[in-house]
Amino acid sequence: MLRLLLVVSIGILVQCYLPIPILWLCGIGVVSVLLLTILPLIILQKPITLQWLRGLAIHFILIVLGSVLVYTKDVRNNPNHVIPAPTSTYATVLTLTEPLIAKAKSYKANATIRYIIQDSIQQATVGNVILYIGKDSVQPTLGYGSTILISQVLQPIRSSGNPGAFDYNRQCLYSNNITHQVYLKPHDYVVLPQHHYNTFKQWIYALRNNLLSIINTYITSPKEKGVAEALLIGYRDDLDKELIQAYSNTGTIHVIAISGLHLGFIYLLLLFLFKPLSKYTWVVKWVQPVVIIGILWLFSILAGAAPSILRSAIMFTCIVIANCIGRSTSIYNTMATSALIILCINPFSLWDVGFQLSYSAVLSIIIFMKPIYHIIYCKYKVIDWLWQLASVTFAAQILTFPIVLYHFHQFPNLFLITNMVAVPLSTILLGGTLLLLCVSWCTPIAALLGQALTFSIWCMNSVITWCSSMTYAITDYISFDMAQCLLLYTIIITLAYWLLKKYKPACKVALLTILLLCIHYAYNTVHLQHQRKLVVYSIPKQQATDIIIGNTYYYIGDSIVQEDEFLHNFHLKPAHIAMGVHKGTYIGYYNAYPLVHACNKNILLLDASYTFDTLPSIDVLILSKNAKIKLEKLLQKYNIKQVVADASNSDKVIAQWQLHCNTANVPLYNTKVSGAYIQKL
Repeated sequence: MLRLLLVVSIGILVQCYLPIPILWLCGIGVVSVLLLTILPLIILQKPITLQWLRGLAIHFILIVLGSVLVYTKDVRNNPNHVIPAPTSTYATVLTLTEPLIAKAKSYKANATIRYIIQDSIQQATVGNVILYIGKDSVQPTLGYGSTILISQVLQPIRSSGNPGAFDYNRQCLYSNNITHQVYLKPHDYVVLPQHHYNTFKQWIYALRNNLLSIINTYITSPKEKGVAEALLIGYRDDLDKELIQAYSNTGTIHVIAISGLHLGFIYLLLLFLFKPLSKYTWVVKWVQPVVIIGILWLFSILAGAAPSILRSAIMFTCIVIANCIGRSTSIYNTMATSALIILCINPFSLWDVGFQLSYSAVLSIIIFMKPIYHIIYCKYKVIDWLWQLASVTFAAQILTFPIVLYHFHQFPNLFLITNMVAVPLSTILLGGTLLLLCVSWCTPIAALLGQALTFSIWCMNSVITWCSSMTYAITDYISFDMAQCLLLYTIIITLAYWLLKKYKPACKVALLTILLLCIHYAYNTVHLQHQRKLVVYSIPKQQATDIIIGNTYYYIGDSIVQEDEFLHNFHLKPAHIAMGVHKGTYIGYYNAYPLVHACNKNILLLDASYTFDTLPSIDVLILSKNAKIKLEKLLQKYNIKQVVADASNSDKVIAQWQLHCNTANVPLYNTKVSGAYIQKL
């Protein structure tokens, strides 16, 4: 099963990074099947020399299956996925596939396209869209299953294109096959009388709303309520952003993200409840497995069916079925089976960080927990229990360590302390939250329990926040690329094989890989120390420019981008990590320092009208905030080699500037469309 999973994953990776036309895939598949069919007849004559061809054919079939999965699941390959260009005029009929979610300034919901009307012709279209609706624009009847007619043009989802930035476009495509988005004002849409919904899905949303209403009634403190909702059903829309960052910084984010920890608790709780009925064979063989599997899957669906929770649900399902029929299960085969099922449902889950962390953590615990635990012997039960918990925490870090460095570029130094507090306490809190649901019919008891839960969650949040605020809570700004990630995994695997299996050649491979990792790090360090770059960021409604000299950056732009934690962490910090810069200097606003000379390059930055007596040759002209200038005269009077319009400008103004640049035969770079502008100096 492990080999099957590996080969199918190779097919998924091949199709994503080296797309193969569907006809070629079909051809390779047909040839492999024919080869597999004919080979048994030939192998009878030459059983040894041709046996390898059979294995090769099977591997090719599995690789083709993985590639076909990717091709068929990508909505862009569907012939009916036809979205008119943003410059055309058309109307779209959409159906909301989830209830509205309240954001700071709008409501958000995913919707599926039913058809497009263009030139009075109705065209069936497939695809998914993100709707943003102004809070003053929501009609009372709008909700899950509502069908609306919109006049606004669908806009393609674009990532910011900044160095090291989160690829939002790929995330939307891989998670929900979403390729477009639209913002609606009061007169941009009409609610149609038709409703299209799934009865079971509607029941799930109604059940979730009932559960959330119970929590809202008895846990009124905003931060504590958000954590309780996340613990119970993985609902994270009410979580405080600063609190999420604190949990992330301390390595306890898994506590408020539904995972195997929560499902395992529910599984053990159900086994405990069925224990008094274990003397009845028919209960153990029929009722118990059906009830346990049903409740586990209901909880998984309520929690959003994320890859991490699906992995646990499938694994526990296999365990329950195996116990029911009296068979032992291999944990490795069970894990591989669950991963294969998830990839067959959505092959893009392979890029989901939750999927990667979930499987690597469980595999790491299975392999390393016992060897770590046996290092120290504790004769006292309490100390032994604490050491078991510490062993699990240490073990989980081993295989998740490279993934954490690659995706988050930081490491929580206090992970052991915070997990020793958060894991047991979150388990108790989950049990208390479930008990709150059971006693919600009795208001006095529920109110008392709600107060106890609120205080307990506050204690946990306080410990996590305090640990996160400590000076050395995290090691961040870790520049870590894919090559380093693969080398580090090679080191971990070979060292583990040497220590656990006493295989000496593995130690030599590990030492060689360590040498390669050191060479790679040294090369990157020297290369980054000699870099000279101009970076104009793409940040909506904000101006931000970096001049990078070695490991130092000089920032010119809006101070809010530096001061606002969300803007800085989302836009500037990933770029600085990707480019290996650690020290920075804030120069000021554009209009305060309009002309900058760096590395023999003249850079003119304008966000307002400015009077010039004379100007040298300008290598880059950066325009921001709809600068009220006469660009055509500047281009005629001065030697300007490149114009850059950042994301603080409106599309209308950029279009006018584009016409002037075309006339003057000067290139214009639009960061709103093409992402950050980067030029070597």
